[in-house]
Amino acid sequence: MDTDTLCKRYGVGITGGIAAGKSTVTRILSSWGYVCIDADKLARGAVAPGSKVLSAIAREFGRNVLTDQGSLDRKFMRDLVFRDVELRKKLETIVHPEIRRLLAVELQNVDLLANPRLWFYEAALLFETGAYKNFLANCLVTCDRQTQIARVIERDKVSWEDAERIVSSQMPEQEKKKLADVVIENTAGQKELEQTLKTLISHLPEGLIGDMNAEKEKP
Repeated sequence: MDTDTLCKRYGVGITGGIAAGKSTVTRILSSWGYVCIDADKLARGAVAPGSKVLSAIAREFGRNVLTDQGSLDRKFMRDLVFRDVELRKKLETIVHPEIRRLLAVELQNVDLLANPRLWFYEAALLFETGAYKNFLANCLVTCDRQTQIARVIERDKVSWEDAERIVSSQMPEQEKKKLADVVIENTAGQKELEQTLKTLISHLPEGLIGDMNAEKEKP
C-alpha cells in the first residue's frame, strides 16, 4: 500500500493548539499498542544540521536562523513565522516535502505499508496546512484558554504576555472544531482523558473499530 492510501484509510490525525495535550494523548495511545508518529520529530529530522532543507532555510531567511553550532534556532524561527503568515507559508513550502518523505520512511520502518492497520499522526498544524484532508479522521485536543496559557508558561518559562501572544497567534479553536471529527477535552486529569479517548472508537468507520479493539487487547 502506498503512503497516501494508508493515510486516507487507516490514519487518524491528532492536532491541537500549543500545550493543549497532543503529546499526552499520543503517549496514552502508544501505551495501548497503537503506532503514533510525531510530525515534530519528523520536522527535526528534516532540518538536521548539514541537511539540504536547513541550507535552503538559511538561504531564504538568512543565517540568523542558525545557532553558533549550525543547527536551526527553533525559538528564533518560531517567533519569526508566528508574526508573519507569509513567512510561515514559505517555511512550510521548504520543509513539508521532506517531512512527507520521512513519513513514508517511518511508515515503512514500522511495517504499516505492508501490513496496514490503524495508526495516529500527531501534527500541530494539521488544519492550518490542509493536511487533515489526507486522513481518515481527525481529532482536536483542546482545553480552556486559561489552562492552555498556564501550561505554556510552565513548559516554556515565558511571561503571561508572551504565552497569551503565542496562543492568540494560532488558528482559533472554534475554527478548528468545525474541521475536527472528534474533539477531545483535556482540561481534567489523566483518568478522565483516558476515558474520553475511548470514545474515539465510536467515531471511526465500523471496519476499523474491530482493528482498534484488537490492537488494544494485545499484551
